[in-house]
Amino acid sequence: IALNACAVKLKEATSLKFSNDIAFGSFLRRVCPQRSGPESPLLYSALSYLDFSEQCLDLADLYNANLEHTIWNGCQVHLAHFGRANLEGARFKDTRLDWTRFDTARLVNVEFVQCHAQYVSFDSARILDAIFAETVLRSADFAGSTIQNSKFEQCDFSRTNIHEVGVVKSVKMSGVKLDE
Repeated sequence: IALNACAVKLKEATSLKFSNDIAFGSFLRRVCPQRSGPESPLLYSALSYLDFSEQCLDLADLYNANLEHTIWNGCQVHLAHFGRANLEGARFKDTRLDWTRFDTARLVNVEFVQCHAQYVSFDSARILDAIFAETVLRSADFAGSTIQNSKFEQCDFSRTNIHEVGVVKSVKMSGVKLDE
């Protein structure tokens, strides 16, 4: 928590040396065991400005976590839950996010670059000033989401639910694949 306070003050992501690709996920599970309701552990409020690059966080429960300005380069994050999480300023590059849920998440000024995000749910998410580039969003669900001032470049939207988006305003799409 002290490390996070310093990172927030400096507005700079902290890169930790992990012993292996599951070290952070193992730490999270030990410190924050199974929850008994929607209340998040205190640690989840202090995860902003961390660099999770190359970590495997499959099945991670990050519901309602503060993940502002986090870095997710080369991560494996299958079947994770980011519901109600604040991901403002987060950067995902070359990240595997298949079957992950961003339901009701706050995705402001977030970047998804060269990601693989098949069957991802953005149900009722707030996607503002976001960039999705060269990302596979095949069979994704954007139902009820708000998408404003965002760009989708060279993305694969095959079999994606984009017809039930709640609000769409100032969205640019270029080179996108809509259906096979």
